[in-house]
Amino acid sequence: MLELVNETGAGAVLVPGWNLEGQHRQVLVARLTLSFDLQGRLWVADEQSPPLLTDQHYGKPLESSVAGASEIAGFKQGAEYYLHGSACTRTGQESQARVSVGLEQGGRHYYKELVALGGHQWEKALIGSRRGEPAAFASLPLRYENAYGGSVGQGGQREKHNPVGRGFNPSGWKVADTRAPQIEYPGRAALSPSQRMPVAGFGPLPVFWAPRRARFGTSPEDPLSGQVCPWGSDADPALHHCAPEDQWLARPFAGGELLTLMGFFADHSAPVELKLPRWQPQALLIRRGGPAECLATTCDTLVIDTEQRQLALIARTMVDPERLGVSPAWLQLRAASMLEEAC
Repeated sequence: MLELVNETGAGAVLVPGWNLEGQHRQVLVARLTLSFDLQGRLWVADEQSPPLLTDQHYGKPLESSVAGASEIAGFKQGAEYYLHGSACTRTGQESQARVSVGLEQGGRHYYKELVALGGHQWEKALIGSRRGEPAAFASLPLRYENAYGGSVGQGGQREKHNPVGRGFNPSGWKVADTRAPQIEYPGRAALSPSQRMPVAGFGPLPVFWAPRRARFGTSPEDPLSGQVCPWGSDADPALHHCAPEDQWLARPFAGGELLTLMGFFADHSAPVELKLPRWQPQALLIRRGGPAECLATTCDTLVIDTEQRQLALIARTMVDPERLGVSPAWLQLRAASMLEEAC
């Protein structure tokens, strides 16, 4: 039996899980929530939320994108970030806005930019169809409902990378969805209703969308029993990543990374630069009658919420139940400060 003793003030949970090889493990996940302002100041938020246990959708799971991704995975490869927010125009009168996220880590620069457009349709032209003029807008939620994707009719063909989006027209001769995508990559705008497009967004992807579903490999015989590992021996090591692949980082967060956000805040056109703190809380495994053992935690997930002006850093570690024996044991999570502590 293992009991969690959380002395950090941050949110934390201890849940059952598995390692990549399908072996049962106890998973410790700690979540530190930070608030920020547009001048680049960061501080520990007054309210600390526990890690999310399951995906939360904006509507029905099969009909909407993810409002909050499950955070209790046992492991990830390197790190990832994802973002919830809106694209904002400068005056509310423009029909286009650009949003970008930059991350500098260990001399490597990660950068992603998207274009947000006001609502518009595919219109009939002399030959084929053309895109109408986008309407002016003040802000546009960066949800996959506004990106390329969708489905054709009730029970019809679905865009496997984004079945809840707009503008998916698999037929070259019939326009089933006249709505044009409103979130795209720069320089990659759709030129015709039937053109297949990359799905553009910053948010997490549901586990049953491509390409996440394929990373789980061959399914076990009874994946819903809760007693067996839900992924196969051929699973991809990055199976728990829920962000788009262009938001993956080669290494975990170690503190000192520079995060730059632009285009997400009304009346603030300048970049917002935030220096990430170190968040690697100390995890001590304490067995009755034995010495305490320090377990390394890995900070592998950054959640950005530009609407709430908050960041969340998520760290985790795993414990092999066979190492616990039959005596009671405790997993003590502690930090000398909320922002920095290591074994």
